[in-house]
Amino acid sequence: MSKSSAESALGRHPPPFRPGSDQYCIFIELVKLLYHASFRFGIPWISEQAWDTACNNIDETERLEFLGDGAIGDAVGDIVVKLHPEGTPHGYTQIKQLLTCNAFFAQLMYKLGIAKDETTKEVADAFEAIIGLFKKERGSQGVEDWAWENFGPLAEAAWEIYDEIKYVVALCLEA
Repeated sequence: MSKSSAESALGRHPPPFRPGSDQYCIFIELVKLLYHASFRFGIPWISEQAWDTACNNIDETERLEFLGDGAIGDAVGDIVVKLHPEGTPHGYTQIKQLLTCNAFFAQLMYKLGIAKDETTKEVADAFEAIIGLFKKERGSQGVEDWAWENFGPLAEAAWEIYDEIKYVVALCLEA
């Protein structure tokens, strides 16, 4: 998709980070990556029976949001650490936060055409419920495998951008 698609998406679901901060810059670059023609991301497959259960019971949907939030946070946290074992807790926190914030989940759903005019929170809740459903069907290992396939490339890109920012800052401080 074009650059304007990323800009439009950022207008709908802006980064929740301070403009100019490392996380803000990384978030912007990752959203641009989402809209690159070669980038692929997929929602996990969930059975029709599971969809019916979740869609017809608001209490169950909220439980699934809770379950999905924890599952994706754990999986992304593991990915972030395994991809950069020499990283710092600060770096781990920054990368995990931006990959698991509501605005990023909304960006993913918007890119996939699942979200239209809903609020960032509504879209993120739906994403978390989908992950919760997937965990109920496939377990933690299923979520981890899916997360590696879909969030692994995003985490790699985030680390590359993070390292570039830190390198440039270090050069500026030396000057």
